[in-house]
Amino acid sequence: MEPQATVNSVLHDLLRYEEILGATAVSVDGLVIGSALSMSITANDGMMTVRNAGSFALTILSEQTDPPLVVCASQTALADIATILNPN
Repeated sequence: MEPQATVNSVLHDLLRYEEILGATAVSVDGLVIGSALSMSITANDGMMTVRNAGSFALTILSEQTDPPLVVCASQTALADIATILNPN
């Protein structure tokens, strides 16, 4: 992870996977911490994946694809966001 990484930059890195259309990180209180693209979930042919990371959750909107691909792609983002939010 780069030293000046932000939650938004980590989320934007997820967009390098062509199947991932957008991502949002939210606190356990439901407050948006960061996002990559504004999204309205209205598509019939997509899927939404929510990954819990303790003090926050990561929501990813993607094309319908193999779920392990999205889980694998999100692992690094989860770790990077956790480090940004809790730098100790």
